[in-house]
Amino acid sequence: MRVGYGRRTLALPGLDLFAYSAFLAGGVGRHTSPELSTIVAGKSVSLGFVVDDDALVFSARTSPRDLEFGLKLIAAYLTDPAYRADSLGEARVIISTEYAQMNTAPGGQIFSRLERLLSGDARFGLPESDQLGALSLERLAAWLGPQLKSGPLEVALVGDLSWDDAAGAVARTLGALPAREPRVAAGPAIVRIRPPKGVERFTSGPQVRYASSAVVFPAGDVYSGRQERACVVLAAVLQEMLRVGLREDLGATYSPSVVFSRHRAFPGLAYFMISADTLPVDLGKVPPIIARTVLAIQKDGVPAELFDRIRQTTSRDVEDDSRTNRYWLGNVLASLQQYPDRVVDARNLTKDYAAVTRAEPQQLALRYFDGTTSHSFVALPPANR
Repeated sequence: MRVGYGRRTLALPGLDLFAYSAFLAGGVGRHTSPELSTIVAGKSVSLGFVVDDDALVFSARTSPRDLEFGLKLIAAYLTDPAYRADSLGEARVIISTEYAQMNTAPGGQIFSRLERLLSGDARFGLPESDQLGALSLERLAAWLGPQLKSGPLEVALVGDLSWDDAAGAVARTLGALPAREPRVAAGPAIVRIRPPKGVERFTSGPQVRYASSAVVFPAGDVYSGRQERACVVLAAVLQEMLRVGLREDLGATYSPSVVFSRHRAFPGLAYFMISADTLPVDLGKVPPIIARTVLAIQKDGVPAELFDRIRQTTSRDVEDDSRTNRYWLGNVLASLQQYPDRVVDARNLTKDYAAVTRAEPQQLALRYFDGTTSHSFVALPPANR
């Protein structure tokens, strides 16, 4: 169930992380979180809550028998959240874990800050540690309260259910709530990636042995599902070519990652990210390998055998994924009223991947892999600074 406007209306950095860690732990007006755990015992229900780019998202996994109870539980948090002070202990543990992971993973410092640095927008990424003191249950309630009380609401269910059972369960729970506001434009949507500022450097935690580097190429004019799928194929091709290049040049089994990321709710925030973890001694050897591999695609295109293999593998993976509840709920139905084109994207999923031509990765590489617009990030263990 999606309600309200999520990160679009975020005014205080880190309040989304605080919501994730403290909101459910606060329980509801009639029951504390431990009391709810006792009530749920014996039922097949698990509840989650996160802040998405453009909505607050409740998720529940239940058996068909316990569906209505799961919906009642969501309705209770929606209409009567408690924001109890004893949730702060659990929140601090979760937030501390996030920061610990940031310091113990080679690229943790990069990935936790990357989108904020790219956009200059404080709604993205982890807040700096000195900003955490501004977070409070009062500010959380002031932000979430209006969205929960009257924000637009969208419900999606997927699973072993009949239409009558699903419609009846929703009608008796969420459907019985008072009428809500229609969805309107909320918060600035367009996010522009800033010009590069040189190499951004970070220091990892003392126990980290590996260095990490990342190069980001903006692709802010990718708006359609068909464009996105061609970009995914390019990312897969480049990742395989880099894997071979790193092994041949460095004689090591480093595993590079190339991903294409796009925020539908924030047009303009789309990019390719190339990253790799290496021993510090090899860190300076990675950028030339990336540059050489990108240039090879731009100049000569993708070898036919590699392109066919990647496209077939990608098509098979997405077709397998499209047979899962997770895909239909998360990629198609959860925000279908807000984004009606999602059903068109789903129908065209396998056709779009099959239609990607061998020339497209080369064309996309020429369009987006411009060294003058790329952003570079490096994280090193303290001893190698």
